[in-house]
Amino acid sequence: MEKAIAQRLAMLGADVFIHSYSPYDATKTWGADPDGISALIALLQKYGTRIAQAQGNFLDPAVPGQIMGTAVQTFGHIDILITNHAYSKMGNIEQLTTAEIDTQMHINVRGKAPGCRRMTATVEV
Repeated sequence: MEKAIAQRLAMLGADVFIHSYSPYDATKTWGADPDGISALIALLQKYGTRIAQAQGNFLDPAVPGQIMGTAVQTFGHIDILITNHAYSKMGNIEQLTTAEIDTQMHINVRGKAPGCRRMTATVEV
């Protein structure tokens, strides 16, 4: 599957900027994949895709805008935005504290808005 996606991105001439936050992944029971990002980058580069990557915690309100700024600075524009950064807390809603709900809403909803706003500023119509 990844090979097919990498080939299509390369055929389209797509540049790829990856945002991740491995310290969060490492707190989960499944842990962070030590080769995850580097293996993905190597696969995409194998097919000629220009790629860059940055890490940042979306709990910091400045990080989403900084990540988008870095992507724009790296490639000059953004053609496609995929917001796949997520925070999850296991358990049903009755077990979640207000702070846990606030964290989830901040990262999963509010954390994506500055990136979307920054992208719309780079789109040519």
